[in-house]
Amino acid sequence: MNTSKSNIFSKSAFLTLFTFCCFFAYSQDSGDCEKCGKRLVTCWDLDILTPKPTNPEDSILWKQLHNASSAYYGNLVAKESPKCLALLPGCRIGDPTPPWKNPCPYKGQANRGYDYAILGEIRGKEGAYSLRLILVTNEHETVSEATVSFEKAAEAGMFGVFATLELGGTSSGSRMLYDVIHEYEVKKRDKSNDEKFGNVAIEPKIEFDQSSYKVRFKSTTDRSQKMVITLTDCDGVVLKNRNVSFWVKEGALSSEKVMTDENGKAEVTYITTQENYSDVITAEWDYYHPNDKKGTVRTSAPVQILPPVEFLDGYITVGIENSKFSPNKKNQIQSELVSRSISGKITLRIIRDRIQRYIDKPDFRRECDPTTHCPILSGGSDFQARDPLDYSIVLIKNRYPLIVRTIINEMGIRGVDGKEKYVNTYNSAADDTNSVEGLNLEIKAYVAGEGQLAPLSPYYVIWLTGGKYLDKLRIQPFGRGGAMQWDIYKEKLVPISDPVGVGIPYVIAEPEADMTLYKTYEPLLIKNSVDFERYLMNPAGSFKIYASGNQTQENESFTSESQVTVTISLSPHEIPNQPKK
Repeated sequence: MNTSKSNIFSKSAFLTLFTFCCFFAYSQDSGDCEKCGKRLVTCWDLDILTPKPTNPEDSILWKQLHNASSAYYGNLVAKESPKCLALLPGCRIGDPTPPWKNPCPYKGQANRGYDYAILGEIRGKEGAYSLRLILVTNEHETVSEATVSFEKAAEAGMFGVFATLELGGTSSGSRMLYDVIHEYEVKKRDKSNDEKFGNVAIEPKIEFDQSSYKVRFKSTTDRSQKMVITLTDCDGVVLKNRNVSFWVKEGALSSEKVMTDENGKAEVTYITTQENYSDVITAEWDYYHPNDKKGTVRTSAPVQILPPVEFLDGYITVGIENSKFSPNKKNQIQSELVSRSISGKITLRIIRDRIQRYIDKPDFRRECDPTTHCPILSGGSDFQARDPLDYSIVLIKNRYPLIVRTIINEMGIRGVDGKEKYVNTYNSAADDTNSVEGLNLEIKAYVAGEGQLAPLSPYYVIWLTGGKYLDKLRIQPFGRGGAMQWDIYKEKLVPISDPVGVGIPYVIAEPEADMTLYKTYEPLLIKNSVDFERYLMNPAGSFKIYASGNQTQENESFTSESQVTVTISLSPHEIPNQPKK
């Protein structure tokens, strides 16, 4: 008896100390439950498997054994974080009846929606009792269990508390019940994750690589967009070898089920035969929670099917160097050097059908002779486009001013101090905004003209001209600057007050030239034609064009040399347009 009293005292002291020491630890919210969610645990009364009382003394003992149920439940409620565990009495919510008058042990009741359940029993008789507590899943798979022994029915409540401590017991002490549950869930999930077609997860989530998709209707042969999901569990662990289902409302998908790879990723291709509408793509995975309950994770992302890019914004820079020598460069008695630079914004239209025809049937590139206008891209600094379905609607109306700089130097034979000398007879420099003239650009398939060498690879050629706006015919493009001209009386250059022009040449670069007039003629060729076509069929980001060409003319009267360089930076021009439902 002294030994028994000593044991009771020791356990009581241990319980008091443990409760005090664990108060602070248990009062802290578990980080895992913030990520992986709250669990519902139904706590059933312990099943008292002792002989029913036959006398008043046995009745007291029987009532005392029932205290173990309320004790273990009350201890869990006091110490577990309500953010992590919801602890629900088995069938006695709001029932003030003493448990011995209305006991509530588990008797195979149907699933009431709980995640886990605590069951238990007490066996034995006065002097030797055994209390068993079991934490089970929804399908009664054991997660953890504890068995404690005690001698007196009066000790049942205290040992009910001890059983909860040992339910999460380790060699270093007891843990929160949520941590016991989470450890079990992680082990079961990890085992499933190593299996092909594994279907266990804790609280999985699906994320698309984009929160929403804009699918560009690119061409007759390319109307698709890759979409990728990542399947992870609540703690960031990737879920591999899982079959994820996909579906859409309007378009089509390359596959309706895709298995995740080692990184938890699954990829599908969205395919459309229409343009300008809205859709939704959904990814779904059916799984089992470690507590054996079925679950489904589903995520959707909006999809906007855009029409193909028809227009491009551009910035063009043109450099023109013209030199003319009379009668020739070696024996010149007169020369003129003209340098021009032109730069500004332009807007261009893509002729997509023609590009597609050239891609499908390369021989069609020769359908137009060098002087025929059959562009794949055209526009300029003055551009207007209307809606083909409603011509009264103007989609784009741009007229951009151009920055022009012109430098002219002329030399000739003049009298100086009674002698003839080859001197500078005229020079001028001007730069300004030219708002009365514009640039017209056309890019077409290159077909070599007569006397020109046909390339082995298919190229495109730039056709670039200038012109005055019809509503500005009476205005001259003069700019800021000055000029000096030779004064035959003063025998030197003197300033003149004549306005200095910043005009744009009518012809800057043509696809071909009359080779009876030119000694050499290099058109402005775009040689990376495949990259250029690919960009025009699906403009994304920017694309830069650089082209240059030299020309020479020569006869008995003069020799001329010219060089034209063109740089164009392109980017998509987006027209606001609400997708059709």
